[in-house]
Amino acid sequence: VNVPSHVAPEEAAEAAAVSKMERADEASSSTQIPTAADFPPFVKITQYFVKWCSLQYSDSTWESERFLDKHGYSDYIRRYYDLSKPPKEPPPGQEPPVARQKRD
Repeated sequence: VNVPSHVAPEEAAEAAAVSKMERADEASSSTQIPTAADFPPFVKITQYFVKWCSLQYSDSTWESERFLDKHGYSDYIRRYYDLSKPPKEPPPGQEPPVARQKRD
């Protein structure tokens, strides 16, 4: 925007803002198809579907990994992944451990 030098800085800033809004308005009224350059870069955000204790399944929520880490739930996530791994095979010649039954 070309603003004369005798215009106050506040007025120049306002003129620039108005010009920017007018350009945005013109761009939105055109029928151009947005391209990848029109959008911010892709950022991967991991989210978990959380079933909260003492709440119904219908009250489950999607929470970001960052939120869960911030509030101390990262140990639960790590434990889930550890338990979901297949069991390790025992070394050759060694029998797998047998679960003991609890006696009354």
